Amino acid sequence: MAAQNETPAHFTLPIMADFRRQADGSYTVRPVIPDGQGDTWVTVKEAGRLLDIRPQCVYPLLGDFLVYKCPLKARRLVSLQSILKYNEAVRNPAFWNDPKAQARLQSWVAQQMPNV
Repeated sequence: MAAQNETPAHFTLPIMADFRRQADGSYTVRPVIPDGQGDTWVTVKEAGRLLDIRPQCVYPLLGDFLVYKCPLKARRLVSLQSILKYNEAVRNPAFWNDPKAQARLQSWVAQQMPNV
């Protein structure tokens, strides 16, 4: 009876999915599962698509405004959580003229980078 009063185990659902095109023209949906810390990692190309900028423009933002990791020497993965935080910050038109707002985002990124 005590098991009924316990709260169910908490689990995190994926917040993104990858659509893979099959040879017959159909698609399969593959969920992008968050890592152990509850964050999802996307490629630079996907980050550019989410930020509505070219992928080449994402590279200067890495480390300063976006959290990233390098699983391979030539591959960068960007934290989806940092992309959402960056989008929220730049929604304010005064963000680029406000050094304090930029410093807040940069300090958050600096705190997250050692955890990667």
